[in-house]
Amino acid sequence: MRASLPLVVAMLVGLSLAGIAAAESSTVTLSSFERQDVLSLSLKAGEVVEIDWQGTTSVQVSVERVGGPEVFSLTGQVGDSQFTVPSDGTYVFRIRNMSFAPSVVTWTVTRPNPGLWILAALVVLLVVILFLGLIARQRRTRARQPPQWPMAPR
Repeated sequence: MRASLPLVVAMLVGLSLAGIAAAESSTVTLSSFERQDVLSLSLKAGEVVEIDWQGTTSVQVSVERVGGPEVFSLTGQVGDSQFTVPSDGTYVFRIRNMSFAPSVVTWTVTRPNPGLWILAALVVLLVVILFLGLIARQRRTRARQPPQWPMAPR
């Protein structure tokens, strides 16, 4: 039991940390006015998606629902924005170079997980389990010790 408890706690903490934020990022090189699909994600209505990018020229970053309309579009050399997903579906993230010069663009798409409370709850649970384990250990140690009689006066 002793060896399995830390393993279970480590797995729970690891799973909760994995869900905090799912991020994708990369760097692409685009020639003059080239457009490239950089990411496709299955998203749920109401999710908030953060988009960050930095290019060597001005670029257009857009998001379109597959088979549907464009839901997000911004142009600039540097950008940091977010949008709320309007409906369930698959969304394509595109970057288009808006210049005659080639552009190197570094981008990141992050899907924050609103379930940070899960991590907090797991940390509290871990602290409670450790505290109860220490109390139980202390009681077992006291039960094994022979009674201590007061010393007789001399």
